[in-house]
Amino acid sequence: MKRQLILSAIFCASLSAAAQEAPSISTHTFAFNLMEQLEKQCEAEDKNLVFSPLSAWIALSMLQNGAAGNTLAEMQQALSVTDYSPQQLNEYNQQMMSALQKRIVPEWMSPEEVSTESVPSFESANSIWSDTGFPFLSSFYDVNTKYYDAYLQTLDLSLQESMDQIDTWVNDATHGAIPSIKMEPNEMLKMILINTIYFKGGWSSPFEKNFTNYETFYNDGKNPVSIPMMYQQERLMYTQAEGYQAVKLYYGYGGKFSMTLFLPDLTEVEKSFTPKRWENIQKAMQPKGITLSMPRFKTNSELTLVDAMKALGMQDAFDATRADFTLMSPMELSVSSIKQLAHIDVDESGTIAAAATVIAMENTSIDDYSTTMTINHPFYFTIEDNETGTILFMGHIRNIMENAGESASVSSIPQSVPRADAPIFDLTGRQLSAKPQHGFFIQNGKKFFK
Repeated sequence: MKRQLILSAIFCASLSAAAQEAPSISTHTFAFNLMEQLEKQCEAEDKNLVFSPLSAWIALSMLQNGAAGNTLAEMQQALSVTDYSPQQLNEYNQQMMSALQKRIVPEWMSPEEVSTESVPSFESANSIWSDTGFPFLSSFYDVNTKYYDAYLQTLDLSLQESMDQIDTWVNDATHGAIPSIKMEPNEMLKMILINTIYFKGGWSSPFEKNFTNYETFYNDGKNPVSIPMMYQQERLMYTQAEGYQAVKLYYGYGGKFSMTLFLPDLTEVEKSFTPKRWENIQKAMQPKGITLSMPRFKTNSELTLVDAMKALGMQDAFDATRADFTLMSPMELSVSSIKQLAHIDVDESGTIAAAATVIAMENTSIDDYSTTMTINHPFYFTIEDNETGTILFMGHIRNIMENAGESASVSSIPQSVPRADAPIFDLTGRQLSAKPQHGFFIQNGKKFFK
């Protein structure tokens, strides 16, 4: 087969539970649109594909809370949620994730019997890592902590030790499946948004290892290789139609999670796998006794999502001259990269799958302090009301008398004595818990640069 396509069952198979409680927002369109774009990348490199559309969906949903104007409109188009406000999307995601992470334990099962073989585990975590000293709006943090339970941390993103700390968080969140986001420190880097997904589940009907045997698998649909094939005869959810077969394998008890396997005929390996076809397959499946042979498989992907998201209509977010993230920060920001690292391991006992989607934000304006201004000759001035544009005072200074700045009226104003141990605040007014490394800060009521 030209490429082995593995669509994360974590996402599509689990939406129905959330849909009963949340607004009716379709996530299938985004999932399949994104897969179509990523397939093109993998086809060019002739490699397997594993990804989590859910992880990308959640990370982009967090990002859209900082977007405005056309940047927001394009993100909504890319996510196929143009009919819904950011607030509605947040509410849907909160309810969906709550439903996904709820463990269904059969009444007859004692706590001692609960395991990943009997009850699959699904975990998701979000984090936002902002650069020390860069101003971000508290409202952006608030909405993402409220709806996405995002972990917030301020670090100097130009240091390798900060990247190491982020890697530790991702490694812990994915139980070692994604040990690193593979990102280099960068002085232009101002924010990193991360979503992680972790799934572990044993099959409801495990494959017996002693039945696994070497059989032929056709790479690219034509090149035969001998690989271990798992085998079972079981009553499974199954359907077939012209050009394909499909089977559903459940995890644990309760039917909460499953994997759908879609097999085009060998003569139709390029058969389109669309949202409509997937939904029709789910509806058409019926219990049927079948003999199933399937390979173990284990693969990793490191995917760049920038080109895919641009193809889906998200353009301005990546353009330093057009990106509008004014609901995130008063400073200019754009998305410098979106990538996803994913892992899946399927064997006789079940499945382990994990993904981390990483969105990097950079400051699009470069501060250049090489320009100097020394007012050492005649100059003009105005005093204006900026709301109405009214000039209150104006004039010019051509001569300044010696000691003119030492007037009694000015010197008589009480002056506070600066304290070296006074608290330090960032430009958003948040007090810092440690001395800053570099950037603009406020201490003793005055702004300073370090």
